[in-house]
Amino acid sequence: EAIKRFYDDEDFAVKAYEAFDKQPESDVRRIYERYKQGNLFERVPYVLAGAVKAVVAQQSDERIAAQMKAFDFRTVIDNGTVDYLVRQGFFEKLFGPGVKAEENRKEKLAMRK
Repeated sequence: EAIKRFYDDEDFAVKAYEAFDKQPESDVRRIYERYKQGNLFERVPYVLAGAVKAVVAQQSDERIAAQMKAFDFRTVIDNGTVDYLVRQGFFEKLFGPGVKAEENRKEKLAMRK
């Protein structure tokens, strides 16, 4: 619901940002526009398997990288709550029927146990 509010209410989003990071309003509005135009906040927040792989691949410390590669992230990542919200139609009610394609695409890419 916060993501929906962010995309629908620029003034509210800007004021919320300014409450925690004092910057000129013009700068905050420019930041807001970049995030909005890039659609950078996830509407359907699955943890994607490819995203986890990318984080592991970017680890520059060899020791930590080896530990990360050996670790099964499926033991600590659970997309069950997002699955439940999808089944209940939460995202469709919130964002409209156009979100269905995003749900289907991300469900296929989500990290699974």
